[in-house]
Formats: sequence, structure tokens, C-alpha cells
Amino acid sequence: MLSPVYLGLIAIAADLVFTGLLSVWMRPHVDKNRNGQIDASEVTRISDAPHDVVPVANSLFDMTTVPLVTVLLNSWQFAFCYGLMAVLTCNLLLPTDSPISWIAAVWITFLSLIFMCAFCNNGIHVATTHKTHFVYYLCGFIPMAMFRSNPPTSDVWILVVVIIARLLLFVGMKYYVWPKYPIFYRLDPLFKRDLNNETLIPFSTPESVEADPELAATLERTMSFKKKELKNLVDLHIPFPTYEILNINVSSWFTGGAVVAWIVSCVVTKAIGGDGNVSDAVVFGSVAAVSVVVVGVFVWFVPMKSEVSKWISLTHYYPRTTATLCFIAGAVLVSTQLVVARKGDGAALGVVIVAHAFHLIGMGLYAFAYAAVVRYFGFAASFKRLFSFVGGHGGVFIGTAGKRAYV
Repeated sequence: MLSPVYLGLIAIAADLVFTGLLSVWMRPHVDKNRNGQIDASEVTRISDAPHDVVPVANSLFDMTTVPLVTVLLNSWQFAFCYGLMAVLTCNLLLPTDSPISWIAAVWITFLSLIFMCAFCNNGIHVATTHKTHFVYYLCGFIPMAMFRSNPPTSDVWILVVVIIARLLLFVGMKYYVWPKYPIFYRLDPLFKRDLNNETLIPFSTPESVEADPELAATLERTMSFKKKELKNLVDLHIPFPTYEILNINVSSWFTGGAVVAWIVSCVVTKAIGGDGNVSDAVVFGSVAAVSVVVVGVFVWFVPMKSEVSKWISLTHYYPRTTATLCFIAGAVLVSTQLVVARKGDGAALGVVIVAHAFHLIGMGLYAFAYAAVVRYFGFAASFKRLFSFVGGHGGVFIGTAGKRAYV
């Protein structure tokens, strides 16, 4: 039987061939005018008409806004969430004694992240740069540390190498297939929000950025991430369909609970003296105590300004309550899953049932996103948007539920 190192190297070689062939096939379908760069007209865009965007969503299919900094930070969190769901599913479905289970888990996790881009957060995907994709897909692979059939400790480095190789090939393909991809403010309109009266103030459109070099320079400085420019990342808002922003709120707070539970569970089990010497009650009690503090501070008492702005857009969807419930769900899921992983057949039946029940709840994110985006764009158009096979607006539907209008 081949060692994990050889299997990993074979997987990388196969990945290289597959990605290369796919890239060569895809580029002519995307760079339609063959000018060596992706123009704004070749990207599927959100409508840039300010009147299409509302300050408070009344329907899942309204277009409303979210702060740029929220998109940046939450993208890392929701990538972790979809990676976590994929890894926990692999723990259930993949054989523990197969030498290639960990390679399959890497690819299933990657496909989960592709699903995220195609359906769950497609508008964010279109607006996101290639380099940023690398970072938040990397966050999506962090849960691979929870996979039960990873290579042994002495060879676990090959798992990291395979993941990094997959990400480098993925981003390399993006640079080749979508060269000189336009930055988001050349694709989408931007707004500022008056938090006092909950109105949106148009700030820029792709056309105004093109026509005004000073405005373009201001936005370029904003994306330099220098300290004096960071305020714009909070103040400037970008529009997306409401179901995407709701998905952001759900998955990012779900991730918050999952990460807190993961850290607290690991600290408690090690501090008390090893996996075999800690009771479930101590673990769950510790996770619950820390969760109460985190939710109380960051959801109810002193939330970040960017979160408040996001919640205003989602006023009719009880965003704080949703954030609280999703945090709890993420914490319960991971804390119970870790107990089951640690104790195996010795885990209490109730813990096993709760672990699987909350796993099923988490998987509901896929169903919600799929149903919403197919209702919004249609199945085929969603994949065309993912790969930018349709230029211009690409058949983007703008309007409220029950009313679809091509723009």
C-alpha cells in the first residue's frame, strides 16, 4: 500500500493535469473579445441602478446592502462554515480504513466551497478578487483538522501540501482564465448608509468610477488597507440579494459558535488531564459559559458598527435573534461532535443524537441557498454566473418576490 506522501503527490499531479486542461478549455468562453483581460462587460454584474436597492429588505429577493468590511470578514467565516459541514459529512460517509479518504475529503470540501460560490453567495463571489478567494477558501479548509482519517502525525504535512497545492492551482486558474479581473467597485454600485434615518446615499457606480479619476483613486486608497483609509471599509456598502446577506448572517455566527466550542473543548480536555479524564458535563458547561459571554457582548450589548449596519438591512428577519440561535447551533454541533470523536462507541446516546441532529440542521444551509438562488436566477443561470459564461448583467433578476425583471 502506498504511503500518504506518495498518494498526496499523485493527487497533486492529477490535480495539475485536470486544472490545466480545464483552464485551457474555459478561457475562450470567458475572455470573449480576446483582449487578454476581463472587462466589466464580460462579468455577470448586479444591477447598478440605485433605485433597485432598498435600505431595508422586505423580501428575500430584494437587493439591499452590507458594509464592505462585513463582506471581507464574514466571507472567511462562511467559508469555514461550509468547509465544516463538508468535513463532518465526510466523517460519516467516508471509510476510516481507506488510504485515500483524506484526499477525497479535501476534494469534497473544495466542492462544498464551489457550491458556496455558485449558489449561497454568488454575488459576493463575482465581486471578490482572486487573492481574496485564496484566503477565504483557505479558511474553508481549516475544519479538515476535524477529519477522522487524516494521515498519521508524522505525515500530516502532506495534507497541508495537498490543500495549498489545490488552492494555488485554483487561484492560478483564475488568473489565467479571468486575467486582470476588474475590482468590485468597477462592477457594482456603492452606497453610504445614514444609520439615523436608515436611508442609502449613492456613492459610486461603475460608470462614475470610470469617468472620475479622483473617485477611482479614493476607492483604490480604501482598498490599500492603510489605517487612515479603513473607515471607508465600514462606511461604504455594497448591494447583494437579501438571501445572500441572510446567509452571511446565519453562517458567520454559526461559525462563531463552532470556533468557540472547538477552542474551549480542546482547552478544557487538555487542562483537566487528557481526553479520558473529562466529563461531558464539564465540556458542555464550559462551552455554554463562554458562549453566553461572547453572544452577550458581540450580539446584544456592544456589537460592531458593521454588524449593526448589516442587521438594519435584515430588520424584518430578526437578525440578532438569528445570530444568537446560529451561534448556539454551531457551538452545540462542534462540542457534541468532538465528544463523539473522542469517545467513539462510548459516547452517550443522547450526545450522539444531538450531534447528528445539529449536523442535519447545519446541512439545511445548502438547501436554503439552493432553493433561494434557483428561485432568483434559475439553475442554469447560476452556474453561468459562477463561471462568467454570460457577460453584462447575465440575466440578473431584479425585483421583489414574484416579480422578475431582466436589467
